[in-house]
Amino acid sequence: MIKVLPPPPVEFLRISDRDLTEIELHSVESISDLQRLNSNSELLKTPPGGGPPRHPDNGNLPAPAQAERAVRCPRRACCTCCSPVCCRYLWVCIAVLLALAALAGIFYFLVQQNESLYSLSLAIKQRKEFVKELAQLAQTLKELTVNLTPT
Repeated sequence: MIKVLPPPPVEFLRISDRDLTEIELHSVESISDLQRLNSNSELLKTPPGGGPPRHPDNGNLPAPAQAERAVRCPRRACCTCCSPVCCRYLWVCIAVLLALAALAGIFYFLVQQNESLYSLSLAIKQRKEFVKELAQLAQTLKELTVNLTPT
């Protein structure tokens, strides 16, 4: 005994397989967008059943994740013509150059201080010689005054 189903009411329309596939694709995209928004931008989150991350390990993000990243973090002017790795190397080179410039500045300051210390020690040495000479002259003057005074 085969039961024959009654025909569907007139208010239901027949949807083609192509339209169903398109609806499913839009639903999957909407779910993906919601998951991305609710995961606080965690791009490495694994699906509930476990498994691999949502993007490959080579560092390339899928197109939706790149678009989301572009919205969150617009590219800066220095990065419009180079890749992120190149930009990192550029910043490292700039940091190294700044460190070298700071070291050169410190070295220059130390050389200047050394020259100042040398000049100061030379002036102190000359002053000591001058004081010694004055002491000898004072001693000679004292001897002369003793010799000239009547005894």
